[in-house]
Amino acid sequence: MLKINKKTIKHSFDEYGDFKTVPENLLHFYLSEDIKIAKDVTFGRIFELLIIHKELFNSIFYGKMRGFKIDEFIDDFNKEPVNTEITYLKIYRLMNKWGSDYFDDYICFDGIAKNYIDKNFNNAKPFNCNFSLSFASINSLKNLEIRCINDFKITDSTKNSKGHIVLINEKKPFTLFEFIGAILYEITWFGTPEQKQEKASELNKIIENIDSGKEETFELKFENDELHSVDKKGNKKKLYNDTNTKIRK
Repeated sequence: MLKINKKTIKHSFDEYGDFKTVPENLLHFYLSEDIKIAKDVTFGRIFELLIIHKELFNSIFYGKMRGFKIDEFIDDFNKEPVNTEITYLKIYRLMNKWGSDYFDDYICFDGIAKNYIDKNFNNAKPFNCNFSLSFASINSLKNLEIRCINDFKITDSTKNSKGHIVLINEKKPFTLFEFIGAILYEITWFGTPEQKQEKASELNKIIENIDSGKEETFELKFENDELHSVDKKGNKKKLYNDTNTKIRK
């Protein structure tokens, strides 16, 4: 068990044994250990640890980061923190069964905005809203606490008359490897900070074109466990069959 606190890192080979302080430059020896993150630990604290080990972690997590490097995010991290609607950061497992031959099993790293009100709807009630961090600037996350949610469910998400069924409801701690991998996977989703800005501008342009009617849109409908697109003329095209989970063009 590895405990990461605001100022120290401690380890014990037994969860109930004596915990001894671990030098930060030796953190990589404990990648397979289950972790416990203290409540006051922020993203900034974790990213500073990643910077210490950036040469090694750039290699170990090369696939998770799609070939990008921690080095490319340091300048963004060193900027002054900016305001964000996000209240805290959350790492959790998402496990879904889709149809008969496909199973999702991955670890998510999201931002949570408590009591968020969606301004796109009149009289909207506040709720805890999950935000993707794929476009977030690193400095906006710096002072936010990270929470590891060990509770997880395995859900059958097959689209049928029974709906979504919870198959298993359990607890499982994260290893340090899983924890770091989830963070690096999310923050590099759209590439470097510069590439994120380019992609955000591209998507904002598409949204403007949709709002103005320049961009063609279509409706998605589920019928008999199959996903169809329907254009403005009513033409239907099959996209997805839930019984074999194949995409059809």
